[in-house]
Amino acid sequence: MADWSPFREFVRAFTRLLDGNPPQDACLSDGEELLRDLLTHSGWLPRAYRRSDPNRCQHYLLWCDPFERFSVVSFVLGPGLETPIHDHTLWGLIGVYEGLEFARTYRYIGTEEEFLKPLADSILQPGDVAMVSPEDIDVHIIRNVHIDPSISIHVYGGNIGKVDRHLFELSTRTIKKFRSGYANRTLPYIF
Repeated sequence: MADWSPFREFVRAFTRLLDGNPPQDACLSDGEELLRDLLTHSGWLPRAYRRSDPNRCQHYLLWCDPFERFSVVSFVLGPGLETPIHDHTLWGLIGVYEGLEFARTYRYIGTEEEFLKPLADSILQPGDVAMVSPEDIDVHIIRNVHIDPSISIHVYGGNIGKVDRHLFELSTRTIKKFRSGYANRTLPYIF
C-alpha cells in the first residue's frame, strides 16, 4: 500500500501558497520548489495512477482544490507514445517522476508562412521540472523516450480536465478544441 504522506504535505503546502493569492510567477517559482521536493519521494503513487494505455496518454486526477485554484494529475505515457501538439491555457508545472520524456516547445505564429515555430527541445528525467504559461510558452509535445512508461506529475492553475484547450495539427495547419478529462472517475482518498 502506497504511503500518501509526501503527497498530502505537497497538497497542503501548495494550498498555503495559493491562499496568499500570489501572481503567476510566484505560483511557478515557489510551486517548482514544492514539486521538486515531492519528486524526491518514491513509493507514494499507487499502481492505479501509474497504468499506461498502449494507444494514448492517461491523465489521472490526484487532487483538485475545492475552489479549482489548482489540480494535480499523474500523467502516464506508454513506451514510444507521444502527445499531440497541445496547449494548456493555464500555468502549469510538469515534474518527471519516472522514465524519460522528450519535450519540444513551440510558439503559435498562425501566419500563412509559419504555423508553429519550434523553440526548444529538452530531455526531462526524474526530478526535472518544466513550466508552461499562457503568457509565455504554452504549446508543446511530449514523447516517451524510455522502454517503460513515463510518469510525470503535473500541477495546473485550475481544473485542467474541464478547461477548453487546443490541439495543433502541423500537416493541415489546423487547431481543434478539446478537453482532456481524466482516466479515473473518483479522487483517491489521501486525507
